[in-house]
Amino acid sequence: MNVVQSLFPFDNTKFQLSKEVFLDLTKMRCKQFYNLPLERSDISPTAIETWRRKNRYVADNWENSLQTIYKTTCDNKLRRFSFKLLHRILVTKKN
Repeated sequence: MNVVQSLFPFDNTKFQLSKEVFLDLTKMRCKQFYNLPLERSDISPTAIETWRRKNRYVADNWENSLQTIYKTTCDNKLRRFSFKLLHRILVTKKN
């Protein structure tokens, strides 16, 4: 047994992602590292939560609302406006 094995008796090339999933770090590629956070993404946009409080219909039909933006018009300015309105990032002046 060499010095490194005596100091670190565990196999440091394996990473435990969850109770049943182990990753071999020596065999992983860049694309797999990139996809790790994407696979575990359970976060919904904050606009959905706000719409859920304000208007239940928009929150329940979120994907349909996004698709109608592109089906209703070809004009990019109107698409941007609809997208901003749907995501609640439309800037307005308050008097």
